[in-house]
Amino acid sequence: MSRNLAIVLIASTLMAPGIARATYIFDAFPKLGTFSNPIGVEDPMDGTDRLFIAERAGRIYVIRNDATVTSKTLFLDISALITTPRSCQFCRSVEVAR
Repeated sequence: MSRNLAIVLIASTLMAPGIARATYIFDAFPKLGTFSNPIGVEDPMDGTDRLFIAERAGRIYVIRNDATVTSKTLFLDISALITTPRSCQFCRSVEVAR
């Protein structure tokens, strides 16, 4: 199952009862293509303007944090070590060394 990487923007200025809140879903990287079961996105916050996207199968890709980006680069692939969907527990909490 492939999914576009999307950003959910919650537009809410106040969390007071009775105030209407709206949720907007849009394709943050429309020219990039798809990922296979993405489970996490991490910004290394090192000034390089990169994002790391982890897939459930054990692959981590790196992209430029730019809406016009058209390609992704494989950063790490441990898919050969993943025997079950739960084997990739580390992918859910990808931390990039700073």
